[in-house]
Amino acid sequence: MNNKHKFSNLYLGLIPLALGVFVAADDQTVMVTILPEIMKDTHSQITELDSVSWIITAYLLGYLCVIPFMGSVSDVVGRQKSFVISMGVFILGSVLVAIAPLDWSFIGLNSFDSDFSKITVNYLVFVRVIQAVGAGALLPIGIASIGDMFTSSKRAFPMGILSSAAEAGGVVGPFWGGIFVRFLNWRWTFWSNIPIGFGLIAISYFLPKYTQKIKQTPIDKVGSGVLALFLITTTLVFSQLGISTSIFLFCVLVSCILAAILFWLARNDSNFLIPIDLIKTRGFIWLNLTHFFVGVALIIVMITVPLMATTILEKNSFEGGLMLLKITLAIPFGAFLAGGLCRVIHYKWVVLVGLFFTAIGLALMYYWITGSINPVIPIQLITTGFGFGVIATPVSVSAIELASSTNRGISASLVTSSRLFGMTVGISAISSWGSYRFGELLSNAGVGLSSLGSMLSTGTGSSEIKEVMVHIGEQLFSEFLLIGIVVLIAGFFSGILINHNKQEV
Repeated sequence: MNNKHKFSNLYLGLIPLALGVFVAADDQTVMVTILPEIMKDTHSQITELDSVSWIITAYLLGYLCVIPFMGSVSDVVGRQKSFVISMGVFILGSVLVAIAPLDWSFIGLNSFDSDFSKITVNYLVFVRVIQAVGAGALLPIGIASIGDMFTSSKRAFPMGILSSAAEAGGVVGPFWGGIFVRFLNWRWTFWSNIPIGFGLIAISYFLPKYTQKIKQTPIDKVGSGVLALFLITTTLVFSQLGISTSIFLFCVLVSCILAAILFWLARNDSNFLIPIDLIKTRGFIWLNLTHFFVGVALIIVMITVPLMATTILEKNSFEGGLMLLKITLAIPFGAFLAGGLCRVIHYKWVVLVGLFFTAIGLALMYYWITGSINPVIPIQLITTGFGFGVIATPVSVSAIELASSTNRGISASLVTSSRLFGMTVGISAISSWGSYRFGELLSNAGVGLSSLGSMLSTGTGSSEIKEVMVHIGEQLFSEFLLIGIVVLIAGFFSGILINHNKQEV
């Protein structure tokens, strides 16, 4: 009876962990459908997408930076206390996003001297980082808690629940944002996090007491700081594509220096946050590179579909969310099928099958935009989502198989981080290059950015603007998808190099 009671308590303890990870992942993707509404409220033009997209990039980057070391922090602080603090930071960030002012006159600024819209966008970028720091901590805390709560032979199922919650959050996010945009407004997306967050803090009481025991595990502060700086500067490298050559080259130089420092730390610091055994495993390196490419392709799709819907297809944000939902709903079906395939063929080949299906889906979307095909059902959206789903399961399995029993938690975190890093780099690159390319296409059409802004503000030449914008949109979005296909092909070749064993470099 006592064993049954203990077993039920352990799975009760999973509830706040899984739901916390779900909500955190939801806020990774919720922005893709509410971003057009934020752009309307802040009077941001499509030419300013490279600046506005940092509202998404900042969250992904903040989320990514805290994942590698928060497991160690929770070793020192305690699991339950770490969970409460992290959720509190996430709630604070959500409140700050929800109250984002559009009029800054209350601090002495006036609209003649200051551009309120740019101030609001910069404010949102900053507070999304605060939100992300709390959200990003929840995944490693969850993984570490499961390591405490369950014996090695019983961790697979609860770890699967946690991973599924993270995937499900990303799936639901765009539709969740679309619902609020359709029936309320984008701010309610973040107001809704407050009761959910406090509810999860309340039920975190069910975390077993022994997971709160403080351990004197050293935290690699230097390695964590250098890694965070490397992630930030690398993201800045891609954010300068087509914008500033000097800043681009400077960031490349700094990134290379930081990469060299990380390599030195990995070889010489016994407490380095990434175990040297994993770094030396060739298959693990190729697995992470493949998942990085998947992340790049995923964010290209998640940005392109809703933007395409609200521009050239003349749909609202809610309808754009429904289009994206066709992709995200297909993901779990692909993941389920991949689970069965992994039992009969090696996970590497399942990853390659998923990359193939995803590339086919993007190719069909490309021909859809260019008007070469006009299917009755959105087969291209479903195929794309199915492919992403097929990739998810074997990547998780391989992260466990390529790691030793003591490194499986950090291995799973790193593989997740590689996809997040790909998403971060992808949105940074596609928004900066897209803004540059948009201006170039406008110039080729004989319309300058200044004249476009004047036409949009005065409403003159509306029919001419519409025709030009639709043509440019079709060209730009098709190029986005072509880039996604090239990235997936690169992922396919790196996937071929994933080893079947733990062969070292």
